[in-house]
Amino acid sequence: QGDWSSDVCSSDLERVRQILRQRGVSSPPRRVVIVPPANVWRHLGHFNQDFNISDADLGLYGLECMKPAYGLVDAPLAWQLCLHESLELAGGVQSLLDENFYVRKNSQGTLEALATTHVDDIAAAGTPKFLKETYNYLTSKFGKVTVQGLPFNHCGCRYSKIADGGYKIDQQEFLDSMQPHVLKDTKDMDRALTAEETSLLRSILGGLLWVTATRLDLVADVGVLQSRVTKAKVSDLVLANSIIKKAKMQQYKDVGIIYRHFPTTVPWKVAVIHDASSASKGRNYAQGVLVGLADDYF
Repeated sequence: QGDWSSDVCSSDLERVRQILRQRGVSSPPRRVVIVPPANVWRHLGHFNQDFNISDADLGLYGLECMKPAYGLVDAPLAWQLCLHESLELAGGVQSLLDENFYVRKNSQGTLEALATTHVDDIAAAGTPKFLKETYNYLTSKFGKVTVQGLPFNHCGCRYSKIADGGYKIDQQEFLDSMQPHVLKDTKDMDRALTAEETSLLRSILGGLLWVTATRLDLVADVGVLQSRVTKAKVSDLVLANSIIKKAKMQQYKDVGIIYRHFPTTVPWKVAVIHDASSASKGRNYAQGVLVGLADDYF
């Protein structure tokens, strides 16, 4: 994350506590002391004689942390506060609905850029001028900053540009890494899952829930399965496996959310068509929804 040269990043633990307090987050006063390996004192002594400690006194000293550091639970939060304050100083306005979403408008009030943050990652969209200025600004604040253009991955999502000039978000790489759990015995589908099997089910569901951010066709199945976790049976774990297999089927490869360019002179409407489908062995509810986009001349 560079040299942490901004005001917040160079702040001590008490300053971070005050910033958190201003944002409504309660954090107790803290003193953090690290007891380093014995040879650390010898290395530090090469730079400053004050660190020359006899072997008999090694247990009497420690190193006090003056600022948030890696390895502390405060470090990711301190870094995020630093990044957010830097974005605000650069003209970004934090969303009232999502503290990790920022917008920036020019002097005429026209939207100039959007950005989302996740700890030390930023996904930004804006004019080439804005992107260049922001890169130079962040570099001056934090030192080296890695930049990726389309296509790129951000928080498990792949952003790319499609042939017709539109944009696409998918999670295919994340989905490819998911594997179903092979059950040794599926004869008794009504058997309650063991604690270990329940943990596996929760892990699978956690991955599937994240995938539904771009795979809306999985929402209903995953939602129903999520409601059964506390009293899960073998049949539920089998269903979770089948959802993974369905999501990875060849015909669903690279399915995601696509944003296309549409002419503004045409009136558009969203049409939602509901239909009933028959229940299957693995589920006792009907699912059938078609969402369409069409012109609205009539």
